[in-house]
Amino acid sequence: MREQDENEALLTRLAPTERAGLDALVDAFIRDQLPSDGPGCIAYAARSFEARAWDLPDPKRIVVLRFAAALRERLAELRRH
Repeated sequence: MREQDENEALLTRLAPTERAGLDALVDAFIRDQLPSDGPGCIAYAARSFEARAWDLPDPKRIVVLRFAAALRERLAELRRH
């Protein structure tokens, strides 16, 4: 649950236009970069981004962690449906 709270905190700080842009990036990434739009691929991508984020300086780390959080949110939506 803590991880979900951290992901939500990263995403709730975004302005509506920033959030819409992030959602569009997630859509494009899933459509154009992943071999499938299934939960396994999305989860793997989110974990990969999270792992890479810790090697980045703070401003860039937050951007990458937000992207991973948006991927995890999309994953949660898929699992609900």
